[in-house]
Amino acid sequence: MKRLASLLEYLKHHRDAALLGGAVVLLLVALLRPTVEMRRDIYSYMLVVDITQSMNVVDMKVDGNRVLCEYIWAGAIGNVTEVHC
Repeated sequence: MKRLASLLEYLKHHRDAALLGGAVVLLLVALLRPTVEMRRDIYSYMLVVDITQSMNVVDMKVDGNRVLCEYIWAGAIGNVTEVHC
């Protein structure tokens, strides 16, 4: 018990040694590669969009600019980011 008290007293006055010792301990723990198993559902999505106008799709226009690709891209990204994973 006296040794522990003297070690703690030493570390109080030598913070650099305490921080170095703590870093070494954490490095050794990291080298052991501890793992935590977590179970969760995994989803895979495939999004296919035909923008070739082969189905007579009319381009959307905003301020006179054709924006079909941008509109589809924004919709696709919006739908994927709303999925709660």
